[in-house]
Amino acid sequence: MAKTLAQLLSTLRTEILIEPVANKWSDTLLEGFLNRGQTQVARVLQAEFTRDATTDSVSGTQEYTLPNRFLSLLEGNKSVVYVDTDGDKNYPTQRNLDYLLSLHGENLRTDTGTPTSFYIRESNKIGFYPIPNYSGTNNIYLYYIGEPTAMDSSTNCQLPDICELAICYWAAVLAWEQQNVPVNQVISSTIY
Repeated sequence: MAKTLAQLLSTLRTEILIEPVANKWSDTLLEGFLNRGQTQVARVLQAEFTRDATTDSVSGTQEYTLPNRFLSLLEGNKSVVYVDTDGDKNYPTQRNLDYLLSLHGENLRTDTGTPTSFYIRESNKIGFYPIPNYSGTNNIYLYYIGEPTAMDSSTNCQLPDICELAICYWAAVLAWEQQNVPVNQVISSTIY
């Protein structure tokens, strides 16, 4: 059964931090650390959070916002699908933006057509080259790894119970780092 946020908080306080009552850390602060721990552990267990999304293409629009809680695209060459005006599926190739600029120069921002390449920017954007020249409904498909939903009083942990200690240890490291205790000291004192 999935752990609740309250159960994880109890484990963190009593078994790892040895602080059953909030003296150094508030429950709210530790709950935030537990959510960050869940996200970090989820990154290791990517297959657990495979998601998909669709968006509309707009003729002349090069970049689109990635879904909330997006981490990375699935491995492989079919993680992005662009369906063109004829209904044909196209699988653009992921390229580095700098590489595309070196190949196409200023044409990167002006050429239009059916996209053959795409890039991901740190600003949570996906861009296409050439720029789509077709306005379609739900014709861009993304298959990606997403973060788990943040836990709160009504949302349980989305990871298997076996991950409980990994999440709690991650949160403990964040808590001790806030107190300026080096990570290696935290690990040695909690394991031995």
